[in-house]
Amino acid sequence: MELDLASIDKDVWREFEAACEVRDHDLHYLSLATLSYDQVPVSRLLVLRGVNAQERQLIFHTDIKSDKWLELSAHPKASILGFSERAGEQYRFNGYAELLAPNSDINQIEWDKLSLWTKNTYCGGPPGEETHAPQSGENMKDAVPPTPEQLVKGRARFGVILFKADGLDWFQLKRSDNRRAIFSYADQGDIKSAKWINP
Repeated sequence: MELDLASIDKDVWREFEAACEVRDHDLHYLSLATLSYDQVPVSRLLVLRGVNAQERQLIFHTDIKSDKWLELSAHPKASILGFSERAGEQYRFNGYAELLAPNSDINQIEWDKLSLWTKNTYCGGPPGEETHAPQSGENMKDAVPPTPEQLVKGRARFGVILFKADGLDWFQLKRSDNRRAIFSYADQGDIKSAKWINP
């Protein structure tokens, strides 16, 4: 039976929607690749916070003092990579990142969804800044919740990355018959083209 590309695409986005809700889903953490100031590719793992399958959008959170925020400000073209061990499938999206600063409506909505402890991660020093060595005995029960003043500081540093995919490179590992397909998306999110290619 011939595999239907439109159905594969629909299944992919359904899996990413599920990954937002299930913490141990193997697509809950995705790799975001950006271009550094000196034109070197840089990748890191981010938590997938939201999906709009119709618009082909993936939502991530970050600190606006982070390198990735500055890199995407200069070069908004980026790539997202995920791998599902359960399905044996790799997903490589290309597209553009829109940065939503603390004063935007969507940013406020995303901030309001966070737990107090997650908000606390934005209340410390800027990412990459040298700090003291962590104590080996630190754990959640020893943690102190942020003060209202610290939360104001953290709120001002909270950023949202809205990644809009304009293409997907789908790859499925099979024992004797690997499969690969390329999807291109229109601005409105519809599939513009889809084709099988050699793995």
